[in-house]
Amino acid sequence: MLSDLHKDLTRPPGRTTRVKFVAGFTVICLSVWLQVLVMRRVGGHIGGFLPALFWMILNVYMIYSIYARRLHDMSLSVGLWFAAIFLTLFTVAFTVAVGGGADYFAAMNDNPAIAEDPEANRLLIEKYQADMAANVGVAKWINLIPAAALTLFCALRPGKTDANKYGNPQI
Repeated sequence: MLSDLHKDLTRPPGRTTRVKFVAGFTVICLSVWLQVLVMRRVGGHIGGFLPALFWMILNVYMIYSIYARRLHDMSLSVGLWFAAIFLTLFTVAFTVAVGGGADYFAAMNDNPAIAEDPEANRLLIEKYQADMAANVGVAKWINLIPAAALTLFCALRPGKTDANKYGNPQI
């Protein structure tokens, strides 16, 4: 049953079962975790950046593919995945703004000379980072809500048992 998992991770058209979705999601989580470990070891030079960029694009594509196939199995459009991505990005932007980002940009706009003065710029960045650390706290977990909700939805909701516009059900 899991022998065709590579198809679920690399081919968005089609359908996949809940079990294969969970297995694919686990593979993707391991891939992201391994990427972080390797990139910490390799460092930030160009020789590490290009493989990291390729790996990140591959991970995003696998995420898109597994969610698309699972949503198709429920006879839903992949637009739901894009909506979850948009909501996640919105919550991140909101968290950054509330956590101190708005104050940082206001200070830069009020006094553009800060950008030219390395010491003043460093102090403003340190203040911004301290504000973020103090203000965000639990709010950073709010950023995960849209993606977590979609993941649980895909993992728990049964697919359609009959053929739909995305293909025949998998056995």
